[in-house]
Amino acid sequence: MSIRDQYVREVSSQFGYLATWAPNLPIKLGQVGLLRDRVFLPRTDLQTLGVTAGVPLTSPGPADISFSSATGVSVSFKAEGAASLPGSSIPQAKAGITVEFSRKASTLFELSGTTISVFQNIEQVGNDIKRLYDADRSKWDTDWIAIVEVVEAKSGTILISSEDNAKIEFSIGAQVDAASIKLSDANLGLAISSFRNLSTRVVASSGLTPLYRAIRLNRGFFGDTDIGPASPRALSRAPSIQAVAVGSLWLQPND
Repeated sequence: MSIRDQYVREVSSQFGYLATWAPNLPIKLGQVGLLRDRVFLPRTDLQTLGVTAGVPLTSPGPADISFSSATGVSVSFKAEGAASLPGSSIPQAKAGITVEFSRKASTLFELSGTTISVFQNIEQVGNDIKRLYDADRSKWDTDWIAIVEVVEAKSGTILISSEDNAKIEFSIGAQVDAASIKLSDANLGLAISSFRNLSTRVVASSGLTPLYRAIRLNRGFFGDTDIGPASPRALSRAPSIQAVAVGSLWLQPND
């Protein structure tokens, strides 16, 4: 399995959202496009197509999210002035963080200040897409998906190992307490001291949209259509999934 596929499967399974690939690819509510090899390729948007989605709801307050692969990821902190470990590139005068990955395709995923934006009436959006397609099939590609929910982070750090025994070290520019450190915190002033065997290094980046949900039009054997949640698994099977989207809750039997 590729690193991309492992990341998307692992993160999607953990959070119940589609995982954006690449992790720093911008995703916007209302975008319409293709999902190919787990990568979203925007083509248009609901407004351009004449589908009225309304004003989205936003989660009441920001939240922090963290996740790492069940095995193979360790994080350690070095205090300012403490002796550096043998082989470490973090200067003794600096505080620092070391992240080690014992296995290939392991992930460390940390988000700070996340908010969720979701269309208030996803069912209505789906019905409008159906009407658009039924009126003129050239207006809607049945391979398209529509983004109806997006998780955005004020800042985030996502690291993925490309080989076994991967490692990255950061020196910290700010005064910090070990108990309050978050790798996603842009105020830490993280600077990469060294790294090896990492395929992805998104470090304290702002405005990430690493998680989203989408719907798609499904066409049945007899030409009937319905609307269901889009997922890599759903897109790979035919002809239809029976599903209902209610707000941000997804009810999908046998999935």
